[in-house]
Amino acid sequence: LQGMNWVDIVHLTTDVITKPSITYVRRKLKGRGEPITVAITDEARKIFKKYEGKGNDDFLFPVISQDKEKSERAHNQYLTTKRNHDKELVKVGEMVGIDKLTGYVARHSWATIADQLGVNIRDIQDSMGHTSRTTTEIYINNIRKEERMDINERISKGV
Repeated sequence: LQGMNWVDIVHLTTDVITKPSITYVRRKLKGRGEPITVAITDEARKIFKKYEGKGNDDFLFPVISQDKEKSERAHNQYLTTKRNHDKELVKVGEMVGIDKLTGYVARHSWATIADQLGVNIRDIQDSMGHTSRTTTEIYINNIRKEERMDINERISKGV
């Protein structure tokens, strides 16, 4: 889902199941950001179908309830599921040889892969919902720095 934040994922409503794309404004930006449109891939649609009818109220996923959306309880539900989600991602990462995989890492990875595929940085910025190009560049440059360190380590071992 194009590097979508966990908070935006848990706020998806059931109507996305039948749509070809999702348009949303990042919750983190509290309505100040530009709308982001994400195509729904076949893989995402399979996940949506799996959770169909299991969410609370109009939400797709069973994380928060509409009537409690702004309550402290809802926020705690969100935080608990985020921690659990990240713990499960760490386990998946370990199975495939990725150290400390989290939702945050997955989001950064989306930006990095898009950059490696030659996607224009402005398009990556828009897709991620960043209001500043600098934020997107930080995402990409941090990964490039890690890649350079990894390359250096591999070269050093080969010598």
